[in-house]
Amino acid sequence: MQKNRTDTEAAQSSRPRLTADVARRGIYIDLRGVRGRAPVICGLLVEERFDQVIFDTDFADAALARELRINSLESEVLALLQAVREDGRCLFGFSPEALNALAHGRMAEQLRPFYRDGQQVGADWCARRGKDGRSSSSLGAMLSLIGAILPLHLESKATTKRLRDVRVMMQARGAFDAMTPIGKGKWTKLLKQNRARCEGLRTLMLALSE
Repeated sequence: MQKNRTDTEAAQSSRPRLTADVARRGIYIDLRGVRGRAPVICGLLVEERFDQVIFDTDFADAALARELRINSLESEVLALLQAVREDGRCLFGFSPEALNALAHGRMAEQLRPFYRDGQQVGADWCARRGKDGRSSSSLGAMLSLIGAILPLHLESKATTKRLRDVRVMMQARGAFDAMTPIGKGKWTKLLKQNRARCEGLRTLMLALSE
């Protein structure tokens, strides 16, 4: 346990200071899935380029209907690791759990030195200014603190239900085109929330950068 804490502290101390350039060039991720299971959707925002990757083949036809990439989680993590190493970028998520959901074991340890937890960055910013970071721990609350306009769909709590409903309907009907408008709408809302959270996190990090 002591070794794990030491490794984490060393990784944190080796990360570059959060400057405007680091924030601007960062890779911003948001994962949508069910707690305790592998993520289904990964949003990736790099500068002005947004991409969405689907990991779960149960949603393959829904992904193709929206022209989204389908990839294995391991392959995507390897590509991210290559990008942060070769391009000198930081990887941003909003919670320590985001990294744990994305990668495990050796891959997680390789990514950890490049990972910045936006929630912790926000909490540190609040502490330096005497604000109560505990009441502002959500991405929406943090964005409100800096006066940013909140993107639509940012803080929806319906992720698990939407994923379950879309999965069940896809399995029952066999194709995305055969789904009801309500089912298709739930998939669209999941994708919109995923994008909104990537864009919101980038806005926050740019605002809090030194």
